[in-house]
Amino acid sequence: EHANLELTKDKKNPEIINSDDHKTLIQKLQKSYEDYRPDILHQCLLSIFESPLNKSNLLQVYIRTKENILIELNPKLKIPKTIKRFCALMGQLLIKYRIRALNSSELLLKIIKNPIINHLPLGCPIISTNEKSRIVKLDDFVKSLSKGGSVAFVVGAMSKGDLNIDYCNDSISICQYPLSAGIVCSKICTAFEKAWDVV
Repeated sequence: EHANLELTKDKKNPEIINSDDHKTLIQKLQKSYEDYRPDILHQCLLSIFESPLNKSNLLQVYIRTKENILIELNPKLKIPKTIKRFCALMGQLLIKYRIRALNSSELLLKIIKNPIINHLPLGCPIISTNEKSRIVKLDDFVKSLSKGGSVAFVVGAMSKGDLNIDYCNDSISICQYPLSAGIVCSKICTAFEKAWDVV
């Protein structure tokens, strides 16, 4: 949720705005550098897509941007390892609305219609993560949830602030310390791998 993916207005070479390469533009927009951190989303996706959970085809990932654009990711997508290539891919998606695999017609990324709950399994618990919520032992919490099938977790892909979303059934904290979004994603994947015996 709240991923920082915004294009520059340059018609010839639009790029995803980031706090390293677009400092002057961000100052002109009178925004904070922290509002333009696509690297946070990049770290999350690297962590998720490299996980055994995803490689076992047990994971579906959606991104919603700060501009309320909803993106569906194919589990077979290979996340570019460098932030520059990742931003180029996301920029291409925002312009074309879909990205196909090179050697087939399979869609790897596509922009889909809101709201997100229309794309989640009916009745599936939706849990947001927030460091101000009650702390749970994640392994035990996931075991208690995972017997009934699909579960949705919502992780904020921003550098600071709270997730202000109204579609969750519950909100938890998985640690007494503040954690990066990438670490939260990794810990959630690991907890499900243990619960579902994914090796």
